[in-house]
Amino acid sequence: MEALRTNRKLPISMYFPPIPPASTFPLHITFLNVRSLHSHIVLVRHDRIMSTSQINMFCEGRVKQTDAPNMYDICNYSVIQYPSLSNSNQRSAYGISVYTQLPVIDSSQLTTISESGGSVECVVLQTALTPDLILSVYCVYRSPRSDENQFKRAMSRLASHNQTYQSTRTDVEHITVILGDFNMDWFQSSTQSLMSSILPGFTQLVTDSTTDYGSLLDQAYTDIPIHFVHATQASVTSVTTNPLPLPLMSPVITIHDTTSGNAISNVLKSDNKTISTLHCT
Repeated sequence: MEALRTNRKLPISMYFPPIPPASTFPLHITFLNVRSLHSHIVLVRHDRIMSTSQINMFCEGRVKQTDAPNMYDICNYSVIQYPSLSNSNQRSAYGISVYTQLPVIDSSQLTTISESGGSVECVVLQTALTPDLILSVYCVYRSPRSDENQFKRAMSRLASHNQTYQSTRTDVEHITVILGDFNMDWFQSSTQSLMSSILPGFTQLVTDSTTDYGSLLDQAYTDIPIHFVHATQASVTSVTTNPLPLPLMSPVITIHDTTSGNAISNVLKSDNKTISTLHCT
């Protein structure tokens, strides 16, 4: 099997202490540049961190619209696929996959690789942590060859979408997490200046390098007050015959997991996304 790990190294985990009156149970949100989900779905299914995460987001999934829906099923998760279209029979290198155990208020793709001239793709998932607390999680992938102006336009669309949602739901509190492979080194002052101008009011939580060559490309932004946030990194090894470690980003906030059910699979298709749910005893 093609190794998941190339030059990426340590995972990133963030801990958000309880936000009263939210649940005291932890919610795990995991981001991973999976580099082909169809090749690595077994690794993903058995990874101990991702299997305890209520939300998992993967970029560079190489998922095709013609793939069988159950090909990517994971017990007790709803799967929302945003495949990137290809003009040939080969799989596109892009595409985002979202796995969630939480009820979905909304999920949509804000920007596609084709729309952004090969620069950026972005997906959002919105869920209710409590009746009066809404969480929006955005997954962003920026190509290393991305045009900066295209990237700015894509992030402006993200910020506008987030602001519009908050302004239309004034009856609830709204918190946001933005995760992704930005392919810009946070240790460079130019990256910090650019992202601070694009996401004012957001804090970037990752502080250690995320590659073997010492750069910080996988980043996590949030508007949650900083005293509720703690970011750490730890190595993760998959439960698999392949001994190579599985790199991932694992942000965590507080939630109560109520997943249950029988072995039933349901599939819902809408526009360019596919939602499937597999419950296992």
